[in-house]
Amino acid sequence: TILPDTTALSNDCTSVSFVILTYNHECYIQAAIQGALEQTYSPLEIIISDDCSTDGTYDTILQAVRNYRGPHMVKINRNSRNIGIVAHHNKVLSELATGDFIVEAGGDDISFPERTSTLVAAYHASGASLFGSDYEVIDSYNRLISKKMHVPRRNRICYDSLAQIGLFDSGYHGSTIAFDKSLYVDFGPLPSNVLAEDFSLISRASLLNGCLYIDKPLVMRRIHEENQSLPLQVHNTRTIPEFLELYRNHLLDRVHNGINFIQLLNNQKTYGSTASKRDRAISRLRHHIEKIELELAMLDHRFLNRLYLLMTNMSMLLKWDRQMLRISMAALG
Repeated sequence: TILPDTTALSNDCTSVSFVILTYNHECYIQAAIQGALEQTYSPLEIIISDDCSTDGTYDTILQAVRNYRGPHMVKINRNSRNIGIVAHHNKVLSELATGDFIVEAGGDDISFPERTSTLVAAYHASGASLFGSDYEVIDSYNRLISKKMHVPRRNRICYDSLAQIGLFDSGYHGSTIAFDKSLYVDFGPLPSNVLAEDFSLISRASLLNGCLYIDKPLVMRRIHEENQSLPLQVHNTRTIPEFLELYRNHLLDRVHNGINFIQLLNNQKTYGSTASKRDRAISRLRHHIEKIELELAMLDHRFLNRLYLLMTNMSMLLKWDRQMLRISMAALG
């Protein structure tokens, strides 16, 4: 955990790309862009990339930046077809982002003005390869749900500690991540066999200079009906087959992340570690994968039916309000 000094940053020469990736965020993208334009770090390359939204997101983007005359350079991209989260990241990192340091933002979230300055200061003070932070939680109407959302706090994460943690909880939320572009340049495109980019970036960073957590909210993470977080997706399922498919995909994603991480460990030979330490990390990851594969084998219709009924009965017994349950689950996820 680090709280860097953000003074005297005006002459810093680190080139930074502030990347907003968006898809169908018509109602929220303007606030996300405003947060980017108000960043105190300068100069800043701001990239707003729309993954072929089917609503008015792209038109809202154009309107939001039309009259901007500030110090930041703004780039706008619209994909000709929807390519998905990971491919979208690969395109932006390979074709659009020129900065040495990448700050990521969702099209439905809002970054605090000092976010980039704080991250760059931490980058120089620590030399870490990737950063995450605390965040606040807001709803669709910008109302504050949680003043400060602490995710599990850890010291600098390197590959051996990440392998020990497992494949479910790195303690870094994807909405808060920033990283050295070497994670893309040195390792190549992010793997296409996973649902999101965050664990791939975290595992790569763990092989270089590690991951560092900033104990300060730098992002307002928005919770709304269209969120892609697992708790909200689970809550929105209506049938057992839907729940089964969603949960199986979630587990398969963890397996693929584990396999990808093992491949990285086998390929990386020069990160200042002994073979025995690397082998222990690989053994831990294989153990995690075996446990997940066992859970996958248990996912038959009968098992899911009992679980689904149990969840339904508990919900009725405790008389949970559906809206508050949805917000609470999403905030925890």
